[in-house]
Amino acid sequence: MKKFLALMLTMAMSFCLVACGGDEPAVEEQQQQPAQQEQQQQEPAQQEQQAAQEGETAAEPLWNYANVKVPSNIVGTTWNLSGGSFDGVELTQEEYEAALEQYGGQCAFYFGEDGVAKMLQGGGELVGTWEYADEDGYVLGVVFEYSGQELRYACVFTDMSTNTPVMMIAISDAEGQEGLYFDMDEH
Repeated sequence: MKKFLALMLTMAMSFCLVACGGDEPAVEEQQQQPAQQEQQQQEPAQQEQQAAQEGETAAEPLWNYANVKVPSNIVGTTWNLSGGSFDGVELTQEEYEAALEQYGGQCAFYFGEDGVAKMLQGGGELVGTWEYADEDGYVLGVVFEYSGQELRYACVFTDMSTNTPVMMIAISDAEGQEGLYFDMDEH
């Protein structure tokens, strides 16, 4: 079940990137996808063992940064893309700028009333739903519809950001290694 969920979340992230970008992936990227999917299907213990054998330190899952409850004023807020992590590696400034460009210069989550969620992009928006995903109020489940597919995110909140009091991390995989970072729009 974990493998299936990881594969589905990986596919959702891929669909999200396709939904937001206009270019076909490079041939090199297409050739890397099967290897990436195979690695993502490995059990977390196997990944840690492989990383240890290769002399790498396994990245801490983004779930572990969920140290702030969902803000009580979440309804009516917009959260702007500010960074991200893929395969447990932080995006560089150059990678962040390239990702933002793929989104048409804007990528934001909006949380509306009655559980309506929107992913705002430079060229349009995806509409979906949001709800509390845990009984303690630390995780929001967000689902967007795109071309008949569901793009799923688990949004956690942390006080790591130095620019704003709270940062949102929209996690797209079961292992917690892939996520987009968002800062709340104060305007």
